[in-house]
Amino acid sequence: LEGMARSTDNGATWALKNEGLTNLATRITLVDRQGNVWVASEGGMFCSTNDGESWVNKKPGRFGYMLMDSTGAILARENEDGSGSGRMLDRTTDGGTTWTSMPMTEIGVGCVAADGSYWANTWTGSGIYRSTDFGATWTNMNSPVSWTGATAWLMATPRGYIYYSING
Repeated sequence: LEGMARSTDNGATWALKNEGLTNLATRITLVDRQGNVWVASEGGMFCSTNDGESWVNKKPGRFGYMLMDSTGAILARENEDGSGSGRMLDRTTDGGTTWTSMPMTEIGVGCVAADGSYWANTWTGSGIYRSTDFGATWTNMNSPVSWTGATAWLMATPRGYIYYSING
């Protein structure tokens, strides 16, 4: 089985909900402030306004990560060719009608902090970065440890703590 599955009975049964998905290699889902369901996939950023009954591709591309910021905007990390080059941070504030795209060649956004700042880590192990202007500019937070983003995860808590995990 591939794609999206939905349960309406606390997981006792599941039904595939793939109508409109052009690529079933789905990566991550979220529900926006309007109750729409989003899924990032290797075929694009898809949105469902009817609880997954059907999907609309809001931005074609290859997406592996998505989150929502403190304003309700949807952020998507795009990798055009799968090689690590051509990474972009895409942001929509209008449900995917329009997108702002910013190059992210060395870093990838991993979380949004309680204060609205974006946090990112590098693919090369050279730092952890923070943006207070929705990803337009980045400040190296000068971590005393050499981090690698290959198997890492960033998380922000409501208290303002930033956690970074690494495997290996």
